Amino acid sequence: MPLIFAAIVGAGYTSSEAWRQAMIFPGLMMLIAAFLLYYKYTKDTPAGNFDEIERVKEKGKTDYSVLKDWRIWALTLAYAMCFGMEITFDNVAALHFVQEYQLDQRSAGFWAGVFGLMNLFARALGGIFADRIGKSYGMRGKGLLLAGVLLLEGIGLILFARAGSMPLAILSMLSFALFLKMANGATYAITPFINEKM
Repeated sequence: MPLIFAAIVGAGYTSSEAWRQAMIFPGLMMLIAAFLLYYKYTKDTPAGNFDEIERVKEKGKTDYSVLKDWRIWALTLAYAMCFGMEITFDNVAALHFVQEYQLDQRSAGFWAGVFGLMNLFARALGGIFADRIGKSYGMRGKGLLLAGVLLLEGIGLILFARAGSMPLAILSMLSFALFLKMANGATYAITPFINEKM
């Protein structure tokens, strides 16, 4: 649909102007989905119906005691190392392939896109492993899994940075992406259990 809109809007514009104009349609669709669909029809939370919780909750009180828990800060740091690295890599991957391996923009964009496509299964894989380990070894097991995939993510990133050839760069990027996105999933599997009240 956005491509059709881009083709219609693109008449009379340069390619960069047409692309900017084409972003209006998906932006409007997202606003419609957010306000007309999501906000109206999704009131349930793990603790119950959102409207009922709001009525029961004391107004104007925010409990900042959660910030005293070192586990919250440790999990925040771990998430910054996986998701923060993912955002950074998404922004520079194509440029890295162009500068280091003299790929054309199309090829560099393709390989950078492969990094993003790992989200289709790797995050879920991290969560699935964390849940299975959690059944046998509890939160300690989940924490050790998260530490392990963060370590493997770091090793993969170092290998990617030192890769001297394109095939080695692709292989190390895929392993780095796998462990990075698994770390995201493992973080999601731990978060609800750090402080269930909050």
